[in-house]
Amino acid sequence: MSNTRSGLFALTAAAALMGAPNHLHGQESRQALSNSTDVSAMAVDLETQAEELAKETRWKAAAQMYRSAADLRGEGDIKSADNLRVAGYLHYYLGSFQSAISALRAAGESYLALGDVEQAAEAFIDGAWVAGRSGKMSEAHGLRERGVLLTRSPLLDMQNRMALVQRLSRVPVG
Repeated sequence: MSNTRSGLFALTAAAALMGAPNHLHGQESRQALSNSTDVSAMAVDLETQAEELAKETRWKAAAQMYRSAADLRGEGDIKSADNLRVAGYLHYYLGSFQSAISALRAAGESYLALGDVEQAAEAFIDGAWVAGRSGKMSEAHGLRERGVLLTRSPLLDMQNRMALVQRLSRVPVG
């Protein structure tokens, strides 16, 4: 019986010791959540400012703010991908075609990582269109092929697939 009690005591002591780090992890988790909330609020603020700048046709500053908001949100946030996409469109309007292509490619990668096949395809196809229109045919071809592959996804319904195919038909193929 004493062996059972000492074993039970040792097990209880070990559990208590293991509980201490869990308490600390709880504090760390709350701090991380608080930091996450702060970062999210900062991203929302940047997005709001970027939207206002875009309305004023201050596209360069708006694109930079959308990019910064995307960086703050990180890869696991769909809004980050949306911000990259808008930054890509703004860069296109500015005539900064390589920046537009880069942002649209990054948006496509982000959407794809998050499982949004339709939005990923649109971003890659739009990047291909910009690349083709600016004479960067090699990039246009590569991005177009990414879009083509995604149009074959079983996750797309026929209506969305056909809309993507229509979008693809506008990409210059040189």
